[in-house]
Amino acid sequence: MTEELTIAKLMDLMPKAFLPEKAQGVDAVIQFSLSGEGGGDWAVTIKEGKCSVVTGKVENPKLTLTATASDYLAIVTGKL
Repeated sequence: MTEELTIAKLMDLMPKAFLPEKAQGVDAVIQFSLSGEGGGDWAVTIKEGKCSVVTGKVENPKLTLTATASDYLAIVTGKL
């Protein structure tokens, strides 16, 4: 049986799926503000060829992505 993908699992997997060669020269903090069931706040930092994720909000992100958790999962999985 396949384990259900949740936003929390997706955020945990993000650094493992990160391709540093695609992010050369990138220095960014992205705030994810996802509402609804399974939502929450996460900040993704891409800097010096590395990707890290923390739970919560940060000050002055370069980009804030706001969506419902269900819509974001549907986008990431190609259903939307």
